[in-house]
Amino acid sequence: MKHELLAGLEIGSSQISCAIGSLQHEGALSTLGLGTAAHRGVRQGQVADLASLVEGIEQAVRAAEQDAGVEIQQAFVSVSHPAIRSLRSRGVLTLAERATTIRSREIHRVTEQAELRALSLDHELLHSIPLGFTIDDQDGIDNPAGLMGAKLAVDLHLVTLPQSLAQNIVKAVTLSGIDVEGLVYSGCATALATLTDEERRLGSLVIDLGGSTTDLLIAQRGRVAFVETLPWGGDRLTEAIARYLKVTSERSEQLKRSFDWSAQTPVAAFIRKEVAAMSRAVVETLQAGGWSPDHLIVAVVAGRSALLDGLVEHLQDALQLPVRIGRSTASRLGLTGERALLATTVLGLLEYGKRLRLGDLPLLPAPSSLWGRLLYKAQEVFQEYF
Repeated sequence: MKHELLAGLEIGSSQISCAIGSLQHEGALSTLGLGTAAHRGVRQGQVADLASLVEGIEQAVRAAEQDAGVEIQQAFVSVSHPAIRSLRSRGVLTLAERATTIRSREIHRVTEQAELRALSLDHELLHSIPLGFTIDDQDGIDNPAGLMGAKLAVDLHLVTLPQSLAQNIVKAVTLSGIDVEGLVYSGCATALATLTDEERRLGSLVIDLGGSTTDLLIAQRGRVAFVETLPWGGDRLTEAIARYLKVTSERSEQLKRSFDWSAQTPVAAFIRKEVAAMSRAVVETLQAGGWSPDHLIVAVVAGRSALLDGLVEHLQDALQLPVRIGRSTASRLGLTGERALLATTVLGLLEYGKRLRLGDLPLLPAPSSLWGRLLYKAQEVFQEYF
């Protein structure tokens, strides 16, 4: 039976995960292997030690290859950083004085116009997501190809990242011997792994708690409608506890893992305070973006820190939404507990690759920049993103 290998690479603040999957010709995806490695090459979402990062990537890839019994040459790579931006942009294109048939060329032109209007010189396009097209005065059109009109407009949701961040990540992965098939916002990969079709359609919030950052993503009408990255994560909480108690990071991690929300101790009070601050930041970020609980049916929290005692219940009260822990259903490795949570994003990268291969993510022409051409596969128009 014919099959195609897919690989995902998640570069966290303290751990790198690599997953290898097999895509069968009928569209079934199975997970073949998973590898992880500790590293100290990233600090606060930015590459801080290139050699350490390269070594960690090599170790994670080698472990995944040994687990799967195959070798890989390329991978989709997740990115997360507080400087990642979520923008809205509109492009308008006059086609003719009279109605004419709209072709893919016109769709590409108006989309490119909207992208160029919003991009800054120091940021690169990561994802370009159409929220809807307008033909003359008719809005709410998902796919204008083949329709008639004299004027075409598109509203885009753009996700961009700093050029230096993108270039440094690609350099590290390339030096490890792996080609970057595409960069993917971490929150998108996590959402693909954890949300149901109904949740993506009706409106859901994903809170991906990483080591140094927390990715927020809202999916609605089957598309990514909002993203934001906050400078909060499990490793930062460990460091904060260590500074507060004047203890080692190892001891701080032990205290965090044994934390009891109801305990009346100084360390418990400190952790509750930190979690409350994170929750407020999530709520304020959503409000600033124009989102309220009325737009959503559920919040899904992912990442190792989701297991922190009382966190889910506290988020539920703060958000006024049902909250559940998100785990990927794609794995065939029998992962449970913390290991399953740690693998959520990297398994979502395999799902991203699968959908890309099957044509669920319609492509636009590659941007004109050298970096844009390098990331052609990752800079998709997610017309039906999920």
